[in-house]
Amino acid sequence: MATATRARARPRRHVEPIAILGGRYLAALGILLAMVAICSPGSPIGNAFERAFGPRPVVTNTAAWEIGNVSEVKVTLITADANRLACAHEQAFDGVHCEFKTDRDRWPKARDEPLDDNKEKVIQPYRTAPGNNLVLLSGLWAHHEVAMRLHREPPAGVPIKQLARFVATCQVKWLGKLDKVRTRWMAGGRWQDDGTAMVGRTESCTVNAM
Repeated sequence: MATATRARARPRRHVEPIAILGGRYLAALGILLAMVAICSPGSPIGNAFERAFGPRPVVTNTAAWEIGNVSEVKVTLITADANRLACAHEQAFDGVHCEFKTDRDRWPKARDEPLDDNKEKVIQPYRTAPGNNLVLLSGLWAHHEVAMRLHREPPAGVPIKQLARFVATCQVKWLGKLDKVRTRWMAGGRWQDDGTAMVGRTESCTVNAM
């Protein structure tokens, strides 16, 4: 009996086979790696997807910027821009002109022109919001809301970075174009060539916070 007991075979343990990655696992892993590659900062694939399917940049519609037309233009400003933005060109349009004829020579004031009219007839360079298009506008600071903003937030003695940026929304009558216009974006700064830009006279302006 003892011999028969010893002879009885013990049941073998069932050993699970080692799992091998199948098609589904490989597909999931491939998708995960692709997502990592796309989402990684600076990824060429991610950049390509963003250009193709990302949100389109908002731009200013310049199609209505034609001589004789009136259209709405939004420009971004700080109050220091009233005195630091300037252009230089010898051409005038309907009584408005740049502050300078050349880099060094100012336009002379007319005898009947007031000493301080908030630059009603002076063209200055601005950048549109959105789009950052160059535009040359006269009389912006002479309108009530913009003039009051300048009065309430005088820039004298205040660091530029501490001045709050705002948007002026203006109705603009287009007068013409200036070719080879020179611009200066800081009082006493360097002049730069800005090519061709549309010139407009502001007929009304309101102020909006950014």
